[in-house]
Amino acid sequence: MKHIPTFESFLNEQSIVDLREFVIRLGCSQSQELMKKLYPYRSEELPSGTVDTIIEYLERCCAEGPSGYTTPKNYFDSMKYKTFMDYFTRRLSKETFNQIKKNKNLLSFPAECIVESFGDIHNTDEIIRLKVNYTDTVKDLKKAGISNVEDLKFVNMKLLKCFYHRIHSPITGKITLLKSFDTKDEFFGDNTLWLVKINSDRKAVYLLLIGELSIQDFNFAIKEGDEVKMFQEIGNFIWGSQVILFFDPNEFPKIDIAKTKYFVGDRIA
Repeated sequence: MKHIPTFESFLNEQSIVDLREFVIRLGCSQSQELMKKLYPYRSEELPSGTVDTIIEYLERCCAEGPSGYTTPKNYFDSMKYKTFMDYFTRRLSKETFNQIKKNKNLLSFPAECIVESFGDIHNTDEIIRLKVNYTDTVKDLKKAGISNVEDLKFVNMKLLKCFYHRIHSPITGKITLLKSFDTKDEFFGDNTLWLVKINSDRKAVYLLLIGELSIQDFNFAIKEGDEVKMFQEIGNFIWGSQVILFFDPNEFPKIDIAKTKYFVGDRIA
């Protein structure tokens, strides 16, 4: 019988050959450790059936977890995933894209996500990964280019590894700022991120696109100065990720948000 390593020994091995057999018997509590092991190999073609096994494992763990992941596979283009990144950066099917474009929202969710927190900017202890001190947070946001900070509300969105990782514009408008920060900027602690400002016929909305600690991998499909439509793709994460949306609630009546799972294009206002 072929030897299957323990989890601890597997993490210390350089080879990923035994990954498929290993994942089959792996508990969901160890998914983060598995992702750390997978990271260096994320763009490589793995042994036959390995990527499918990893996807099945992640989606099972997501379904059993707080997100209750049930996103239908036919929401996405049908393709054979040769690498994990083929899955991580998968695209919506044409039918799904066209259906979501029909939504008549004023403000939409930019990502498939779990809402971890939302509320007034004053409640910075609810903004996961950012400084909890309100004065420091406001100072950093103003330094980054957000003018009316004190008036804003936020939605803090977590993207699990099984989620769709392409980010779409939450509103129709113009990209007036794309600004990158990394750890040496002392901006929001140890996080690396991009700030995106979108001007619209209402007041501007802002997106913080947050990478995992020192990893800041985001590919933009737009550039500063571009006009964007509601739901137009902004770009995609390569790893990570967390998204925080800031907006002026006076511009968006009937805000409808709960701590639950949403799909990209779902209604905020």
